[in-house]
Amino acid sequence: MKKITLALFLFASSLAFSQNCNFSLFTAPNPVNPLLVGFGHNFQGTVNTAHWDFGDGDTSNVIGATHAYAAPGTYIFCLTVNNCPPVCDTLVIPGGADPCVFNTGNSPSPGNPLLYGFYHQYGGTITSVLWDFGDGDTSNVAGQGITHAYAVPGVYIYCITVNNCAPICDTITTAGANISLKENSEMHLSAYPNPVTDYLNISYNLMGNKNLSLEIYSYSGTLVLQQDISGNAGKNTRQINLMDLPKGAYILKILNGESLEQMRVIKQ
Repeated sequence: MKKITLALFLFASSLAFSQNCNFSLFTAPNPVNPLLVGFGHNFQGTVNTAHWDFGDGDTSNVIGATHAYAAPGTYIFCLTVNNCPPVCDTLVIPGGADPCVFNTGNSPSPGNPLLYGFYHQYGGTITSVLWDFGDGDTSNVAGQGITHAYAVPGVYIYCITVNNCAPICDTITTAGANISLKENSEMHLSAYPNPVTDYLNISYNLMGNKNLSLEIYSYSGTLVLQQDISGNAGKNTRQINLMDLPKGAYILKILNGESLEQMRVIKQ
């Protein structure tokens, strides 16, 4: 019986590493009802199981899911496919009294994979705007359809700052990007509450006793917090004080050598 159990474990593990767990998510808000959102993905392979977490407490196991949110706001949604680690992104549903809650997006040029168009859905009067494309170049063009050409393939975090609002950011992974860090699926990193106003509780699993590095980056790529932490085999929890961080979007990373687990954190 032990030999059979070990064989099944090795078979399941080989499936996790043989499939491509690097995929993206996308959303399609309903043009009539912006609270009704369709969700999709570009997972390459056979989907045996799928689990959507919409970031408001509701979930679904439907591959092509739709979900109705109760109110405008910023939501972090995730999809877990088969035994891959969760892939997450941020959805901003504009509305209500806060004009600083809006969406931004991008689209690559069909003829040039390094040329991108950018847009936003800010609904108020724009007195100032700053696009930061994540490669050192910026623009103050307020209109829609601004374009930018990246010099080399890569992963870029771009942001738009309108008036005195906090930056709204997202990530571009161009065609041909070389992602050297391996995603570490053993840790199952989670954080709550998210969005956070003061103290962030993080949880992660370890296969054994390890020394790790906890890092938080702004979307401009600036390291704003670093802590050397350790953990024991099993589930670990830690609380981080983020009271002094400005409002905005950040990337939380847990690194172990050349592997990492990361997620997006919203500071309110």
